[in-house]
Amino acid sequence: MNSRWSINRTLACLPVFLGLCAAPALAHFPIPPKKGEIGRKAVQTVVPDFALVDQNGEPFQFAKSRGKLVLVTFIFTTCPDLCPLLTAKFAAIQRALDENKRGDYVLLSITTDPERDTPGVLKSYAERYKADFRHWSFLTGSRKELAKVWDRFGVMVRKSGRGEIQHTTLTTLIDQRGVRRFDYYTDMKRIWLALLFAFSLCVTPPAVAGGNQGILEVRIKDHREAIGDFAKLILNVDEVLISPKPGLMFWQSGWKRLAVSRQSIDLTKYVGKDSAPVFRGGVDAGSFDAIHLKLKEASGVLHKKSQRNVQIKNLVGPIKLAFEIRSQGETLIVLDLVVLDMSDHPPQAYELGIKGYELYTNGKMVDKIPPGP
Repeated sequence: MNSRWSINRTLACLPVFLGLCAAPALAHFPIPPKKGEIGRKAVQTVVPDFALVDQNGEPFQFAKSRGKLVLVTFIFTTCPDLCPLLTAKFAAIQRALDENKRGDYVLLSITTDPERDTPGVLKSYAERYKADFRHWSFLTGSRKELAKVWDRFGVMVRKSGRGEIQHTTLTTLIDQRGVRRFDYYTDMKRIWLALLFAFSLCVTPPAVAGGNQGILEVRIKDHREAIGDFAKLILNVDEVLISPKPGLMFWQSGWKRLAVSRQSIDLTKYVGKDSAPVFRGGVDAGSFDAIHLKLKEASGVLHKKSQRNVQIKNLVGPIKLAFEIRSQGETLIVLDLVVLDMSDHPPQAYELGIKGYELYTNGKMVDKIPPGP
């Protein structure tokens, strides 16, 4: 947005958002967020691009929302209680924005029930709320496609034997740079000042990287060894560390700690070309010579008849990797993890290590280990 809303306009929209956030959860049994996440949670992480299908059956690409303020929520059309309230409040938000001649926004309602919520069903549902499809999309897709989106937003979705849907109640605010700023859950009657602050931030978002900073992004994927043995393989990420080259500032040598954007990742969903974001943010420009992905633990559930839980020996440690973060530039590191079946060797278990990496500077690959296409 090129100019700030007036305080009066922002305050006028606050009752709409308070109503959105204060609605109680009833018959569809939404899964509550983790302890400490009730209310508002600052996130500060870039939302990866994703592709789904809208209410008209047309492809939707999230990347096209860049430059606009985005509100995302998760619903299903047969929900008897909370989802209709969320959708009604989104409709009220849209009316308020239109009355203020705002066109630089996007509302996204993403289904948690793809088997029922086809594009036609979503369109009929949206029309009951007089949705303006120029700025409001109702999204569906295959369960596999949606599962990746749910996972990226931290939304848990379950379907009971009776067909009832359980899902995390989440509305998230994304700024014009595609940075997820705040997550909102239930029980939010007392946060109107926080909402006002959130809007003031997102109307004129701060630069992601400062004057002498560049963007560093770290992602992970699997190298296709024994990953096929697992129905799930959960990595609990502690932190990412990078080691600056001492150079003339030898007194600053040592590991620089980076707070991760995602702490729990199912590695089975990121095989081959797909990769999971772990960190993205501004880092002081300079040269570095090593990176360390610190994991708290790795555990999995095997495929086939056993469906048994297994602990995985974590051999992921620091690796020597020379890279540079340039002022106002972007550096991407994709760590290539590998799960090995050591059942023929003591202690007869699975092991997780690093196979290699890919290094990109401003979108161009500059190094890859092991080499290859």
